[in-house]
Amino acid sequence: MGSSLHNVKLTAFQQHADEIDPLQVPSRDSGRGIKGPKPLLPVIESRTGDAMITHFGLSGPIALEMSLAIIDALEYGPVGVSIDLKPEISSMELISKLQLQFKLHSKRTYQTIMQSFLSHKMIEPFVALSGVPGEKTANHINSLETERIGGLLKSLRFNIKGPYSMSTAMVTAGGLALDEIDSQTMASKLVNGLYFCGEVLDLDAIPGAIISRRLFLPAGWPGKSCKIIEPWRNYR
Repeated sequence: MGSSLHNVKLTAFQQHADEIDPLQVPSRDSGRGIKGPKPLLPVIESRTGDAMITHFGLSGPIALEMSLAIIDALEYGPVGVSIDLKPEISSMELISKLQLQFKLHSKRTYQTIMQSFLSHKMIEPFVALSGVPGEKTANHINSLETERIGGLLKSLRFNIKGPYSMSTAMVTAGGLALDEIDSQTMASKLVNGLYFCGEVLDLDAIPGAIISRRLFLPAGWPGKSCKIIEPWRNYR
């Protein structure tokens, strides 16, 4: 079981987690399959959506979408990721919100107040990472601690060691090279009578309507292009 993260911003960097500068996180999503300027190093990719922190590491939709770029980047050096748990508001707005909650609920513990900001399973590990005792009451949390908590909510960082085992792997990218296929008939340029369509092709994009349209549109072309096969009884 893991902790689900909804509407977070995940950014991968070509550097150790402790070297990440949150100010370098792009304001817009950027990376493979996303229209617009490509990210500049040390940023590898940046995406907003749902993720999951599991017993083995990072998973979920945006983690899988970024997996190809991250695995490739590991060949060139360390990779760290930053998770913005509250991408909808700025750092200053978040700190102001924390200060307001600490003021309104001054007798409550820090760990209890974090229920307004995090899912249940995320609270204990987050509190431990923040370095602020969970049982500390809000009226005893100083400004430096508040800034530290806000900074962690905006940039929860980890180092990526590598992919999970091959036995549990999922195909997230790659396929048949498009330059080996006739785009008008979907026929192989290398083998006569061989046709392709769907996710077997090397097409990458954000999952959903965009990639589905690119996959489904060619589906009828092979049928129109290839000859009708004789009934099976004519073959041995």
